[in-house]
Amino acid sequence: MNALVNRELLLKELRESLRWTPLGMLLVVVLAWQSIPSYFDSYQYPALPTSMMGLTSIGFSVIAIALAWLQTIPDMRPDARGFLLHRPVRLSAIFGTKLIAGWITYAVAVLPPLALIAWRLSIIGPTRAPTNGGAVIPSLIAVAVVFVLHPAAMWAAFRTARWVGTRTMPLIFAGGGIALALGLLASIDSVGMLFFFLAVVVLVFFVTVTGAWQCFRDQTFLPSLSSGKTTSAARAFGLLVGSIALVVTAGVLLVTSTFASQYDDWKRYYLTMDDHGSLWEVMETPAQTGAYAGGTKRLQARLRSVDLDSGIGEFSHLSDGWKSARRTSIGEHGKRGWFAPFHHWGSVSTVIDEVPYYYQMVSYEGALLLYDHRGLESVITPDGILATSDQPESRFDDLMVINSVSVSVNANIQLQGQTLLYDDRGVYQLDLESRTLRKIIDSQGGTFVLSLPAGGPLTGSTAAEENEASLWNLHDNQLTHYRLKTLEGDDLPAPQLVANVSSQYHLPAIVATRGQVYPCSSEGPRWLSMGVFEWADGQVSTIQSLSSSLHRVTRYGDAGKPESEHLVPIAISSSSSHVGKEIHCLPPVVLASIAATIKISQAQPHVAGFDSTTAGFPYAIILSISLQSIIAVAFVIWMSARLGLSTRHRIVWVVLASLFGLGTMLAIVAIHQRPVWETCSDCQSPRRIDEERCRHCDAAWERLPVEGIELIGPSVARDAAIAGGGG
Repeated sequence: MNALVNRELLLKELRESLRWTPLGMLLVVVLAWQSIPSYFDSYQYPALPTSMMGLTSIGFSVIAIALAWLQTIPDMRPDARGFLLHRPVRLSAIFGTKLIAGWITYAVAVLPPLALIAWRLSIIGPTRAPTNGGAVIPSLIAVAVVFVLHPAAMWAAFRTARWVGTRTMPLIFAGGGIALALGLLASIDSVGMLFFFLAVVVLVFFVTVTGAWQCFRDQTFLPSLSSGKTTSAARAFGLLVGSIALVVTAGVLLVTSTFASQYDDWKRYYLTMDDHGSLWEVMETPAQTGAYAGGTKRLQARLRSVDLDSGIGEFSHLSDGWKSARRTSIGEHGKRGWFAPFHHWGSVSTVIDEVPYYYQMVSYEGALLLYDHRGLESVITPDGILATSDQPESRFDDLMVINSVSVSVNANIQLQGQTLLYDDRGVYQLDLESRTLRKIIDSQGGTFVLSLPAGGPLTGSTAAEENEASLWNLHDNQLTHYRLKTLEGDDLPAPQLVANVSSQYHLPAIVATRGQVYPCSSEGPRWLSMGVFEWADGQVSTIQSLSSSLHRVTRYGDAGKPESEHLVPIAISSSSSHVGKEIHCLPPVVLASIAATIKISQAQPHVAGFDSTTAGFPYAIILSISLQSIIAVAFVIWMSARLGLSTRHRIVWVVLASLFGLGTMLAIVAIHQRPVWETCSDCQSPRRIDEERCRHCDAAWERLPVEGIELIGPSVARDAAIAGGGG
């Protein structure tokens, strides 16, 4: 007999559970079909893998929990429990058989519907829509991850907890692990992230399966009133994490639903330059009470020096004649999700014979696909614009599309006309009217950012020589400038900008001329973002953001060599004091880390005159830490005495309560069973029925009286003979 699987019991479990699989198949098909866009929308289809994984995971969860309870709850009846107890099968074989039978039934319920959806998507795309059968791959991975709810539901069923809230705590732990794993799945872009994802999945499965098995072994056959003392480390860990997660989630939901969000006192600080190259620290605040974040703003500024010893002035309103130098934001483009091979780049339009044509741009496998209302219209590769039936000879390497330009803090432009593309081999311009693809820059990769001619109060100076169109290339810590002109040699026109409104700009056919190369500093911490400032007489400066409060300012000379480089700290931006209250629901150990980080930041010399709202923030966190720890410690001390825990266990719970706060109050109730007490016959004090001696008088249990004549054995017969004088 196998110690882990019993063949007869496996067949019995499959016969009883497989008949329910059609309901699971129907549920998965409905959810997966619901995630598919109702019409061939090139904008929605690239996000199909993510949306399908989210919806189908709900169905997987329902099926896994339902199967587990279908396998366990009927066996919890007294007659069925007694039958299992007396079967000549090891408990490990019973548990393992139920787990394997659950996986087989679960797979039968969910895999055929996913295969059907994959077949359907392979028919649709990529000819009619940007998709293919591979869109179900994230859902297939989710199938394995979500199955952890099956042993979690078995764990919940085997527990002897009387309160449904603590009895279902294993489902909270498994659900939190699933949410974390699926969130990591979307961001896997390296071997390290892959191993972290696998580590999370393995840990959640190990804790859940171990806890379910130990509950099945230790608590399944206990009577309804018992004082089981066994608590394994895996069970305690899972219930502790589940309790903390539940309390934090409930607290966040309660706070966010009770306190209305307002954005009337936030402050944002950043560095900028005026059109004469002077450095300014700008404080951005709402223009009126109740203004929402991102809405109307009011700007104040103070002139800054790179020399911290010169002192810092006060903020004041900018004068009417103040103008910002033209700023171009640049950074390294991030990697796209591995399971979303189709990436939507927006729309592009053209006019041919006075008839407008609109296309959606989607990149896939080194090509740019153009979709119209009928489906795939063209395929664009370095070979040019190809028909859908043509086979390309080459592909783009890491294709990117420049489809928008940010020209100021609150103005954005959507590009139309002749679109710019770039990959690791150069920059191309797409002309749909003439059906041509023209390479305008031959480079070796990096990131390209378009800077359009700027004019008006939103962007600064209107001098033509200071506002020429440019392309900036960042590659290997070098910043290269390209001047842009039309094919006729004219300057590009300046866009018409409206504050807080996305404008459109028709990009004509252009040529690029390589200009100056500026080395970027690679010493010290890696910068998060960088702004390139162009001001009077063609001077260039860069401001690199190293953190929320520290920037590196570099000024370049005429030859492109750095003339000066300084680290300039600024005040830390703050969110509204009316939001962020939910942060106080986090465990004290997390709040302490946040408070320490803020206090370290405030200890820097640049925060003299720091904003009072932000400066008081750590003290509110300290108050929250104190209240949580005091309440939790008092509760666990009282509950430990009530449960009769040992001194060692009481110390452990006090430490846990100090670190994790209110969540430990639920955890101690969920982990430890409430003991059953009886009155001691010697001292009349309450004593636990699961302990051999009374804690108060050290008395043992009285021997039960021998009654009846059914107990016959060698010792009984010998005692009877001696009593009768038979020697």
